[in-house]
Amino acid sequence: MHKVNLHFHTYMIQRIQTVYLALAIAALVTLFFLPLANFIKESPLTDEGSVPTQQFELRLMGKYLVEGSGDPIVYERYIAEPLLAAILALLLGFIIIQYKNRALQITAGRFALIASTAFLVLMATTLSKELNAEGSINKGYQLGIYIPIIVIVLIFMSLRAIRKDEALVRAADRIR
Repeated sequence: MHKVNLHFHTYMIQRIQTVYLALAIAALVTLFFLPLANFIKESPLTDEGSVPTQQFELRLMGKYLVEGSGDPIVYERYIAEPLLAAILALLLGFIIIQYKNRALQITAGRFALIASTAFLVLMATTLSKELNAEGSINKGYQLGIYIPIIVIVLIFMSLRAIRKDEALVRAADRIR
């Protein structure tokens, strides 16, 4: 029987920064499926004097109208938010495959940290605009709202681990 020996070390999968970056990518991907917030919006008074309401759900892809127990209906699509999330996930994937070039990893990681902060600000601005619009009541935040903060923390932790690797390599070079 021939024994197969897998060399995971050639792909640097065991490095902790790879784990942090993979978790950040996974968090960004789940953001496409999780709701960020929900609210009820009151419409102007009807002829009968009642106030009709509509329930909305905010997601990364846009604002959805929730009617009954069916699937939410797209009410308004967002372009910048999902595009920035996809670009950020691709950038994090690029950082992972650049494991042999730690200087490039650090530079790209700093850029990813800035981009993820911009993503957080963009999402906060969009959510604030939607939730504070006239007639919005019963506002509730969902799990997805915390994911951009988690992504920022994971990128920061991966940058620290990359810097530690670089310091170890420099120390080993000095010993030689």
